[in-house]
Amino acid sequence: MSALKGGPLSKLARTEADLDNLIAYFLNINNYNNGPDFFQKQWESLDRFKLNPKQLSIIIDRSGQIVRDYESQGNDFGNQRAKELRKIVLGNLHRWEKQALGKMSEFDPVDLSHAIRGFYNLGIKPSQEFHKKWFAQIQERTGVFRPIDFGVHYSAAAYLGVQLPRSLASQLIVRLRECGNFLHGRNKTDFVWAIAIQDSIFPKTEYSEIAALIRPQLAPQSRGTNVDKMRYDVGKWFSWDETFQNPHHSPRTSQLEEDIRKLFERAGIKTEKREAPLPSFPQAVDFTAYFNKRPVHIEIDGPTHHIKTAGHVPAATMNPAYKGSDLFRSALLARETKTPFLRIPEPISYALSGRQVGNQRFGEECCLLIARSFMQKAANTVQTVSRAVILGTEVGIVPMIPSRP
Repeated sequence: MSALKGGPLSKLARTEADLDNLIAYFLNINNYNNGPDFFQKQWESLDRFKLNPKQLSIIIDRSGQIVRDYESQGNDFGNQRAKELRKIVLGNLHRWEKQALGKMSEFDPVDLSHAIRGFYNLGIKPSQEFHKKWFAQIQERTGVFRPIDFGVHYSAAAYLGVQLPRSLASQLIVRLRECGNFLHGRNKTDFVWAIAIQDSIFPKTEYSEIAALIRPQLAPQSRGTNVDKMRYDVGKWFSWDETFQNPHHSPRTSQLEEDIRKLFERAGIKTEKREAPLPSFPQAVDFTAYFNKRPVHIEIDGPTHHIKTAGHVPAATMNPAYKGSDLFRSALLARETKTPFLRIPEPISYALSGRQVGNQRFGEECCLLIARSFMQKAANTVQTVSRAVILGTEVGIVPMIPSRP
């Protein structure tokens, strides 16, 4: 027996034990003191093992859950810890994707849903190659999707602003028609909210039909402020006759928002802080500015509005990707108020407020010129009320986000 010590068998046994410990760590991640250093060691060790689909789904899903748990604490410590853990996942996601891409055909619907839920909770967008294989798996396995699988995939797609294969929508419509209560215990508000987001980004699809089939299952009574708000927005978007309860909030003003509003004033642009243009959007408009007497609603965005991707730090680019929910509310507000709606992304917001972005800091005169150019573009480019303005990398580029007519 002693001759086997240090041999191939014992090395294999150690590797298997280490793998068991790795998966046990992620399965019980809430019971650990998740310091960034230990969390990083686990992610950096992925290359040592040949992981199967279930193990891969556990790692990404549980990582997303712990990040979401920290964020839900609603304090500085929780937000900072979530930021640190998400950065570690971003830096090591290539290790996970390398193995997952080679085994996508082996993922069953449950494991695939758990993996997608992990990306959703992490607020990270997978690579294009992963998207292609993810969608291919959906097309192959739609027939055996459970209600939770539909919910997870649509929620993730809405958050990431990507369009799922139309075969999934067709199958969902068939299921809903066959059994009106197909979704039974699932959170139908989250589901129809995701459908509304998809409809705003990708019009002329089956999303309005799906929403109409889910609509009778939505309970009319209040379920809490956030749920009421989501239902109200969905009802507005699809022009439903009945009005869900409309929660009212008192808008808050951050120092960043106030700094930029003052910059606009110094640039000779009149601004005003007034009541929310729609009661359901108390936080969606930071102030209203006027260019040649034309009003433009302004929203100053911080990092929570943007999606992260591997190798991509939002502050390093002037054109970060937006979450689907932000695109939806921008389009809805622009349509309902018949007023151009201008969002200023995090990096530009920080630059205009005088803060340093990367290794650069904009001077006062540069900021004033940018503010005037933004207003001119926003006021003159938006000719229809069903579009929202998202500023691009350069001052002269103002991409348009289409919405439901």
